[in-house]
Amino acid sequence: MANLGSFDFSELLKFRDSLVDMQRHFPDFMRKCLYHLADEMLADVVMRTPSSNGALRRGWTLGELRPTGDGYEIEVHNTEEYSFYVENGFAAHWVPGKWVGNTFYYIPNYSPPKGEPAGMYVGPRNGWVEGKFMMLISSELLMREIPRIMEREMQRFIDRFLR
Repeated sequence: MANLGSFDFSELLKFRDSLVDMQRHFPDFMRKCLYHLADEMLADVVMRTPSSNGALRRGWTLGELRPTGDGYEIEVHNTEEYSFYVENGFAAHWVPGKWVGNTFYYIPNYSPPKGEPAGMYVGPRNGWVEGKFMMLISSELLMREIPRIMEREMQRFIDRFLR
């Protein structure tokens, strides 16, 4: 029988152990990546949100990471009731309430004292107020950036285990 010689398997075993370690840490890595992407989205949408008193900008929050059928999702949402209308636009309309200094307070069925206005008109009379589309624009920009961001993060992850 021919002599096949000797072979040092230590590097191959080290490589196998690194792959096993990578596999064990991969779910946590993906969760971190998803939160990173959600943070990018949140930062961009806050920056694009118009602000008069800051309430709409402060209303943006991230939901919990939830598994779906074939992946995960994180909800980016705004707690302010009117955020939908700022995003998508709305028909101009009369809003009951009163001004106190530079701040307008919405008061349903407001009956002002004589000589004081009973509210304000929002938008051009009988017109349409265009939406700002801060979520739509931010999500479209993020979708274009995901391959670049994920390639960078994946390379860092691989380098961590296969040095």
